[in-house]
Amino acid sequence: MTQRVPVTSNVDPSILGEKLNFQTSNRLAENRFLKAALTEKLLTYDKNNLKFSGIPNQRLINLYSKWAHGGFGVILTGNVIVDPNHLEAPGNAIIDKSIDSEERRSAFKKLAYTMKSGGSLAIVQLNHAGRQTQKSINEHPYSASDVPLDTFKFAKNNKMMSIMSFMAQLRLLKKILFNWCLITGYFC
Repeated sequence: MTQRVPVTSNVDPSILGEKLNFQTSNRLAENRFLKAALTEKLLTYDKNNLKFSGIPNQRLINLYSKWAHGGFGVILTGNVIVDPNHLEAPGNAIIDKSIDSEERRSAFKKLAYTMKSGGSLAIVQLNHAGRQTQKSINEHPYSASDVPLDTFKFAKNNKMMSIMSFMAQLRLLKKILFNWCLITGYFC
């Protein structure tokens, strides 16, 4: 049985409401509350027409508007996939030069603006699902290693994933107004 750690003194939580200075980037969060990453799966997905898949829509904008005005100092997006053939799940946001368009860039700009509309800092989470890519999306995903993932129905992966898939998307995001970028690789 797990033992509880006894609390011997009261802790003042008011520090959470204090501003937080990120010295390296010279950014200031209004408080220390972070809206953590999650997978929203709210966007359109058409395996046969990826050009119109994964574009931030009004449902996603509305959700982030609620969080933006909910008192968070920092808001982190859900999965923004850097390779449309390696989604974590259908409905993920996707940014990739092979399907880049003015509509997609404009939608991501609107998302970043909305995230910051209540005073929060906005972090975009770039992601490559690697071996966690579902078999229905890609039967032969690329990953950083060829160690199989034997959970659920994930595809057998090929060993090959490049940091370049992230770098190409960083160039696209450079003009989209997010404050920072978090790079994530699932089960790489």
